[in-house]
Amino acid sequence: MKIPLSYYLETYQFRYKSLMFLSLVLCVIFCAVLTLSLWHAKLISGGETSVEFLKNKYEMTKKKKEGGTFKNPFDFGWKTNWRIFLGLYGGRTIWRHILLPSTHKPLDNGVTWTTSEDIQAMINGKPSKDTLHSC
Repeated sequence: MKIPLSYYLETYQFRYKSLMFLSLVLCVIFCAVLTLSLWHAKLISGGETSVEFLKNKYEMTKKKKEGGTFKNPFDFGWKTNWRIFLGLYGGRTIWRHILLPSTHKPLDNGVTWTTSEDIQAMINGKPSKDTLHSC
């Protein structure tokens, strides 16, 4: 005697196996997203992109062999890097410009970037034209 598929789909054993499988998939996805989030939080804190991380790693190794030290020119400290990333400069607040939709412009234009020389002036709302450097 054959048991119909609909009967098996309604059994406790099938539901248990389905929930275990879905729980496993959920845990794998959660771990992947958590890992990527932590990795990008580290990159933001260091003022780097993924490509810059690799380039800076190479430069660090090169400088270490020469006996010097390498400092990322776009690393302004973790707190300032997060403020720049979130757009919290020029009087912007987390309540009005992060949690609510905002149309604020980025700090730079995407072709030129500010280096550490005058970043505090840029964040405080006093940008000067000679602070932008192209890469």
